[in-house]
Order: sequence, then structure tokens, then C-alpha cells
Amino acid sequence: MKSVAGGDLRSVLFACDLDSQVFGALPFARAFRDRGWRVVFAIHSWANLPFALAAALQEEFDALELDIARLALSDVGRRFDAVGVFAAGSKIHRFRRDLDMTTRALGVRRPMLFCGFNGVVLDRFEEGLSWRIGYDVICLNGPRDQALCDAFVRDTVYQAQRTVLTGLHRPVPRIERRQPGRPVLVFAEQVAIPDAVRERTYLFCLLRDLALANADWDVVVKARVRPHEKTFFKTTLHPEDHFNVPGNSAPNIRVTYDPMEELLAEAALLGTVSSTAVFDALSAQVPAFVVSDFGVRCEYGTHVFASSGLGVDLLGRSDLTQLTHLKPRAGWLSWIGHDGSCTAENLVNVLDGGTVDVTRSVPGYYDSNPMPLVSERLRVVGIEKPENRSPARKRPQNGPPQFGKLVQSAQTAMAEDRFDDALRDFKAALAANPESTNTMRALAGVYLSLGDRNAALHMLERATVLKPDNQNIRRQIRRLRSPLLRLLHR
Repeated sequence: MKSVAGGDLRSVLFACDLDSQVFGALPFARAFRDRGWRVVFAIHSWANLPFALAAALQEEFDALELDIARLALSDVGRRFDAVGVFAAGSKIHRFRRDLDMTTRALGVRRPMLFCGFNGVVLDRFEEGLSWRIGYDVICLNGPRDQALCDAFVRDTVYQAQRTVLTGLHRPVPRIERRQPGRPVLVFAEQVAIPDAVRERTYLFCLLRDLALANADWDVVVKARVRPHEKTFFKTTLHPEDHFNVPGNSAPNIRVTYDPMEELLAEAALLGTVSSTAVFDALSAQVPAFVVSDFGVRCEYGTHVFASSGLGVDLLGRSDLTQLTHLKPRAGWLSWIGHDGSCTAENLVNVLDGGTVDVTRSVPGYYDSNPMPLVSERLRVVGIEKPENRSPARKRPQNGPPQFGKLVQSAQTAMAEDRFDDALRDFKAALAANPESTNTMRALAGVYLSLGDRNAALHMLERATVLKPDNQNIRRQIRRLRSPLLRLLHR
């Protein structure tokens, strides 16, 4: 089939912003390349990628740096036969909308558009789906995601949305398996799972205890990023910062940044809380387990693995060798999308055949469902603003001039572990601006660092009075009330 740019070689562009998006796009890029397509990456910002990943990407593919928003409005994307967008949901939606707008205005044919999800969808799948509806093809992992998608679009104008199952099955690492002198447990650390300092400390202590109880093993903690590197989430406690403290580590524990493929080449076992490295390990015939000490929690993605048969409580666990006999429950891998029928090649088959008609796209969810202002909704249903009601007092956004200086001073003290100074300055900042919920949340963090869980909880409850709909504050309160944190604060 001829390329729209002329010639026989078809081309595909992958627009990515962060490291996790690049990892999600790589299996597709390799599938297109193996089928004879020219593959190019457009990276939103090189500064957002770890150096090792950026170097490896440029060695394997052509790559350039280009802002995703500008890419949709420029002629760069239109030079390709297909464009895959791997970014945050709002960026995915905006890219499709802007590209549609420019190609219609210019009267030119736009490239085929596809998008997907990075690994297992841990939380808010339907919200993520709503940002993606309107693309020519949405890549889903497997039957589990397809069932959720079908229920979401059933009996709506979006039920003609094209999807393809591309799975979580990844190629077995190309490096041959090696047998080191000692068995190796590779633990795939995640930046924000868990995200609370206390829970991360708890997890790292469990790994230390495992290492001490299994002196004939090596425990290798594969850190997601280096302390100074950026990713989508902020690390609250980096593994290096924990294990470098005397008494927190063990002689047979080390933190590494080596590629997962190299680590799996000599691993006897892989562990994680909910990383998709589980599927990399299973593809490489490495036994894997998922930590169940934190319970079944959607925000941590542990609910996805609840029926996998791979869950293990590490508290009190002493023998790692027993875990090497774990196997996934029958049927679970196929349901989640990790089998030979759900692969990246399925997407290439669809686009290679030219079966996607870009002139008859499904409307985007946010195009067809504009959200009217609350005041407009009230007017429509006949609820008018009472005339005799006094206007609400406007809350100060930044507070008095000294407020910003106090907050800055407190943040500096926190970074230097001067918690008493941070407590003093944050209290003064809150006195200057009594309705600053951000200051209340910061104070809660200081109290936790000082070991005063009750004071932290009280401060968060004050914040939720001012912002009752703030889910982040409510989530923090739920965590503080959890049995695990109560145990840690005894």
C-alpha cells in the first residue's frame, strides 16, 4: 500500500511525554518496525526522560523533541500515515481535537490516530476511556478492559468506537538467561505505589527483613528513577534515601537502575506491589509475586491482582525459595490480556490493512458532552440565585505578603529535616492565612514526620471542612485511619 507521503514505505509517529508513556509505546513501535514501517518518536521534553531511557530510545529509533500541543497544530504529524498518542488523558483529547480542526480547515486528509493505556489500568478506567473516545483505534489490554469499554459505550453514540486487543504479553527479553552464583530477587519499585512515607518505609523494612532472613539470596531493588529524575508522580521516599541510612539495609540488598531486561536475565524471582514488570517476568519464565500487605486498594492497583493467585503477605515471611513455586491462577492471564492472542501486532494488522475510515470518526466524548457551568445548570432547572442572599466572602488566595515567605521558609526546613522549624513557620503561615488548605496539608505532613498522627488527622479534617469535595484530602484521611498506620504509630 502506498504511503500518503508518497512511496511504498509507510510511517508512524509516536507522540509521548513521560517515561511511562515511552515504555507503553515501545512494544507498538517495535511491532511497526518489524512490519516494515518507518518509526519516529516525538518526545514532549527530553528533560522528562531518564538519561538511560533517552539514550536507548535514540539508539533504536529516530526521535525528536517537540511539544505535543504544537505537534497537533503543525504539519509534522500530517506527514505520517499514522500517529499514536501516549500522554495524559487531557493531552490525548486535545491532540485529536486540534489535529481534526487543522486538517478540516486545510482540507487535507489527516493520518490515522490511535492511542492506548500504559500497562494495567489501575484506577479510573472509564475516565481514561472518555478522553480517548474519538480516536480511530483505541488499544485495550484484554477481555477485562473490553468488557468495561463495552459497558461504557453501550446504547450511546460512541458504541461504534473501534478497539483492538493488544495485550500485556511482551516479548521474552533478548538477553539469554544466566545463572548467577546466588539466587536473586528483583523487586520492581514504583514511584508512588505506595506513596505515603510511612507505607514506603514499611515496605522497605519488609524487604530488609526478607534479605536478613535469606542471607544466601541477593535482593536487588530496581528503582523506577534516580532521585533527581522526573516522572509523572513525585517520589516521597526514594529507595536510596531509605537504604543508605544505617540500620535500614542489609549486606545483601542493593539499589540498581539497570534495565529490567538485564535484571530478569539472572533473576530467580520478581516482586512488586502492582508494577506491570510482573508480566515482563512471566514472559521471561521468571516466577513473580505481588505484595498484598496493603490490601485490595484501587489507588494502588492491587485490586487488579486480587484474583491472580500471586498475592503474598510479606510480614513474617522468611523463605523466599517457597515463592519461586507461585503460578498465576488458571484463566487470569487470558482475562487480563497476557496471552498470545492479544499482541501489538493486532494494531499493525488493522492499520496495515487500511481498514480505518478517518472520514467517519466516532465523536469524542468531551466533544459531544460539553459540561455547562453550574450557574447555567441552575438556571435551566429554574433555580435562581436568591436576591436577598449576601455575597459569599472571598477567601484570600495568597494571604498577606509575609505568607509566601513563611511557606518558603517552612518548605526549606522540611527539605533539610528541620521539622520543628517547619512546624513553627507553617503554623505562622496558617495564622496569616487561616483558610489555606494547602498549608493545613503541609502541616499534617510535618506532624506525621514528628510522629503525631492525631494532630495530622485533626489538621486534615480542618482542611476538608473548607474543601469537602477534595478527594485528595479525603484519601489522606482514609490512609491515616488505616490499621496499618495505626500500627506504625504505636
